[in-house]
Parts: sequence; C-alpha cells; structure tokens
Amino acid sequence: MTKAIKFNLILDGNPVRNRDDLSNNFNVEDILRAYHNGSLKRWLDTRGMTKESTKLDKISGSDIEIALKLCEIFQAGCTEEQVKQAAYAFELRQKEAEQLEKYNNLKKGKDDIISAYHSNYEDMLNELDEKGNDYSFVKPALKSLHENHSGLYNLDKLLFYNRFIGKRPLIVLAMLANDSFRGIMARTYEEIFKALDFAQLTDPQTPPSDIDVVIANFKADKNLPGAQTVNDASENEYLRKRNISILVLSCNDDRNIEGTRLESGRLASTWYPLTYIPVSHIPQSKSPAPPKNHVKIFAGETETYWKALQPKGTRFMIIKMESGNFVRNAGETGQQLRAEDVNRKFPILDGIDYMSNNEKHQLFYMEV
Repeated sequence: MTKAIKFNLILDGNPVRNRDDLSNNFNVEDILRAYHNGSLKRWLDTRGMTKESTKLDKISGSDIEIALKLCEIFQAGCTEEQVKQAAYAFELRQKEAEQLEKYNNLKKGKDDIISAYHSNYEDMLNELDEKGNDYSFVKPALKSLHENHSGLYNLDKLLFYNRFIGKRPLIVLAMLANDSFRGIMARTYEEIFKALDFAQLTDPQTPPSDIDVVIANFKADKNLPGAQTVNDASENEYLRKRNISILVLSCNDDRNIEGTRLESGRLASTWYPLTYIPVSHIPQSKSPAPPKNHVKIFAGETETYWKALQPKGTRFMIIKMESGNFVRNAGETGQQLRAEDVNRKFPILDGIDYMSNNEKHQLFYMEV
C-alpha cells in the first residue's frame, strides 16, 4: 500500500499541520483557494480527517455559501459579515487573475489590451450599480478599483460621482471611508454633504421591476427583442381570440394604456396599430434579498452623560450630527466634537461616545 505523503497547508502565511492550526490560522481567501484547487481535500485525507473530508464533499453553492460552510466545519468563529467581505474579495481577485491571464494571452497588440482594460472597468461599475447597497461587496470592490484602475478613475471621477451619488450614495460614502479615495474625490466634502439624500441612506431604493425595465428599454429602442405589432383589424382580432397576458408598449387609443398589463381578449377592436410583448417573453430577473443597511442612525437623550455608542477598536465615520450634540472617540476624555466639527468633514473615529439633550436628534454614522 502506498503511504500518503503529508504536507502542510499554508493559511494566513503560516504552515498548518493539524486541526488546531487550521482553526487558529483560518483565512477565508486562503481556505477558499485551497478548497477550489483541491489541496484542502488532499490535506484532510493525508491527515486522516475523514469526518471533515466527507463534509467537504457535500459542500456546494456560491463562494460565500462555501466559505460559511467551511467556517462551520472548522469552527473558525467568523461572523457572516466577515465571511461575506472576504469571499467577495476572493471573487474579485479571481476575476482579476482571469483578466490578467487574458492580458498575457492577448496577441492583437495594445489596442486590445486598452479595450479589455476599459471593458473590465465598465464591468466593475455595472456591478457596483447592481450591488451598490451592499457594503460587503462595495468595500472590497472599491479596494480593487483603486489597485487596478486608479488611472482610469481619475479621468472618469466626475462621471463616476454623478452616476452614484443619487441612487447609490453608499458607494460615495464608502469612498470617503477609504483612505485611498478620500483625497481624490470629484467634489468637495461640503458639496458631497449637500448632495446626500439622507432618506435614501436609511431606505435604499427598490430596484425597478422587470416590467419597468422592459418599458424603459422599449422607449430607448423601439426594436425591442420579443416585441410584436398589430397593424390591422384581422391581426387585432387574432390577438383578442388568443386571450394571452400581454404588456402594452404603445397604442393609438387615447385611453393611455401604454405600460398596462392585461389579457388580450379585453382589447377593443379599434385598438391598433398596437405594439405589445407577451408577458411570458419578459425576462425574469433574480432579485436577491436586500442587504442590511450599513448606515446606522441613533436618536436618544443621554442626559448630559456620554453614551458608549460603539466600542473602541472599530473605526466609524460620522456622516451627520444635529447642532447642540457632541461626539468623540470612545473613551477619549477631554475630546468634544461639535456639529460644526463633524458635518461636511466626515471624520473617522475609533469607537463612538455620544452626548445629546434631544431625543429626536439623529446621529448618522457607518462602520469603516
């Protein structure tokens, strides 16, 4: 019988020889890499950890789901938020590695490289657009953006800012919370503060419905795939007899039914020309559950005492505070920041102590 050759896993820069080493050096990106390349499975088998190896065979899903399961198997004690951030970072690095491989394999010259570089940047912006309310994604995405596309961002930063400040303000706040971006924002801190919609920060906009997307696409391009036109009375009668669910895109009737979903049997005999799309042809998006809101709000009277709002050891950015209240780094005796010290400046504190004499005043802040 061939003897299995033992080897050490490398996690968090350290050699791992046993189960305790693995738990103590658990690093989400490293463990995901070892899982995907098969070295984690081989390591478990050579160490005789059959129970863990069997559990490994049953894992499936996204990198986040895999990482959460690995954390559970090896009792690493990671929070879901920590796992999500690290898994997103792993996915981004994998995409970057794949992109780098494409660059290395390009044989058409510098024009192809430039095109691929711009395309990768635009893909990242589109993904930020899609997941811009999820800080677990936004934070590592911005880190990747600065590391790989800082030159393009500097050329594009005003358009970047205008794209996100209204509908995805968390992205702009996350940039202010990132030391690499704080000094290269497209607008001054005062201009950003004035542009923030604080209602949007506490209640992010719901993504548009599938029907809203179809209508918007039709308005932008009348040649919408799947759209069909009724041009005369016979076609209108045929559609009425089919009695299928349709979404009306345009109609000559004055009842303003554009954008209405109805059964085609309800169409009047004079409603043509008419453009519609069968509801069965409308692409169904997969809308994930909305992420937890990352911007926090505290309101409450502290009766002239400092309230320990957030512990020392975690950094927080103060976004907005009402006049007459005070904030400071956790436990920083003698420090007392007023509203004018905070608003329009976005200071970053080590923990938060807060003092207020008004129960209705709100403090806006977020973890960095």
